[in-house]
Amino acid sequence: MGFEALTLLGLALVGNGFAVPIGNFNLLTELFTDSILWTENHTIINDGTYWGASMSGVDDVVTMQVSVQYLKTDGFLARYLMTVTNTTSGVVEGVTFIRDGLGTDIIGLLQDNILLVGIVVGVIVLLGAVVCIRSR
Repeated sequence: MGFEALTLLGLALVGNGFAVPIGNFNLLTELFTDSILWTENHTIINDGTYWGASMSGVDDVVTMQVSVQYLKTDGFLARYLMTVTNTTSGVVEGVTFIRDGLGTDIIGLLQDNILLVGIVVGVIVLLGAVVCIRSR
């Protein structure tokens, strides 16, 4: 064990492993927030494509932020971000793992903004109906 183990220390701090069960993410959120590792510094990430958690902590000299995101389709680790900032010197160090082949998240964007998409489609249909009625 060497530097690789230290880079993944944030996984233990956030309380997850390399994979989570898929299906019922509301239950997973409840179980995670009820765990002994949960503090007020943790936040749940739950959007259309990803589920995960983030944690931020402040020490006397160091500020640390850890974010772990899993794909909802397969439950495996998609993104791992850990940033450590020395508050006295301002030096920022970080570790980032991003899974290959994630592509753009158009589907997640649409799912997260489905109300706006519905409103835009409704307006377009209304405008089309008005144009058709006026052209008669």
